[in-house]
Amino acid sequence: MLGNDTIIERVGALPTTPRRRFEALKVTSSSSFFKGEFELANIFVARYLAVSDATSFRVACRAIRECLDAQAASPTNSNGSHSSLDNAMVLGRGTFGTVYQVTSCLAVKVLPATLDAYVEIDILQSLHHPGALGVYDFWERDSYLYIVMELLICDLGNVAKPCAEPRVRHVMQQVCDAMAYCHNQGVMHKDLKLSNIMLASADPPKAVIIDWGIAERGGFSTRWGGTLEIMAPEVIGQQFTSKCDVWSLGCVMFALLCQRPFRVPTPWYYPFPLPEDGAMHIAQLERGAQCGRLCASAKAKQLVRKMLTFDDAKRPSMQDVLADDFFSVPAVGVQVSRCFVVVLLLVVCLIGLCFSGFLHGRLANFDNPMARIAHSCKQHILLRPPPWKRSFPGRVVI
Repeated sequence: MLGNDTIIERVGALPTTPRRRFEALKVTSSSSFFKGEFELANIFVARYLAVSDATSFRVACRAIRECLDAQAASPTNSNGSHSSLDNAMVLGRGTFGTVYQVTSCLAVKVLPATLDAYVEIDILQSLHHPGALGVYDFWERDSYLYIVMELLICDLGNVAKPCAEPRVRHVMQQVCDAMAYCHNQGVMHKDLKLSNIMLASADPPKAVIIDWGIAERGGFSTRWGGTLEIMAPEVIGQQFTSKCDVWSLGCVMFALLCQRPFRVPTPWYYPFPLPEDGAMHIAQLERGAQCGRLCASAKAKQLVRKMLTFDDAKRPSMQDVLADDFFSVPAVGVQVSRCFVVVLLLVVCLIGLCFSGFLHGRLANFDNPMARIAHSCKQHILLRPPPWKRSFPGRVVI
């Protein structure tokens, strides 16, 4: 982890009124999502006291930048352009960059300072939605771009499958809502896959979309790009709209609910295995997904089929997906909790009546109304014989 003591010292030295300070805490936290377990152990938490989140992130970003610049300018640092992050925890490596964890709530992504990188930052800063990755600061040094962003727990590719349908409904509703917002802003992602949907929290799950490197503005594009496993057929044909994201999310939903993955040779949860021949791949995309492999309800399977419609003109938009009946089903946990509360109230009322009867049942002529009610309940409910011991015509009671 990057110089927490240095960060704390530098932020404490910043001219602020009143002076704000950091407090370092070494903690161990764990969280669970679906059947997977994810641990963040022995993390130095930089807790910012008596200050709003926006201000704390802004000051923390300034401190991180100063620390990186100071370590890069140090005479002992001669191993490369961003070797000041060599001791930080690597969260992930991609084609274009690497993400490092620097505090308990912030990460730094380092990538070459290209035009596409600045386009990605411009897109992220224009999106104001909890489901889109938050960028707090960025700067360029020695032809590398440093982006300070929020720290996320894990991606959906690391969760155990099949996932419980109520959890999948919760996650998919968040992701679809975020992408509906992005489409309204004229932005399409083009690479929505399991590893590009992260979790900011585990219980309840909070989904955040990352890796906007090939995202584009506008409602139509001919620029090929993305991951072939979740790529819509029209993207392969290089003439597509924002509905390509609907196809990709259909593949993600299929993977989360998949009970019988393909074996090619390792478990393959996406709906379409990749053949060697491109024509065969297009043919299986046109045939559609095998929803019999899913551990899901009929509404979930129907939504997956809609999202994986081969013809993009007949495929629903992201707003249509959000309006589907699959998302109108209330959570099972909410139903169970309401039933439990109702039953609990009935039991409490019955116990209260019986208790009142035992207290006042000996009153003369049952002058107390509560005593009369309790006595009636006692006679007709508690002391009533079971059906097999009641007297009926033609039956002998033993």
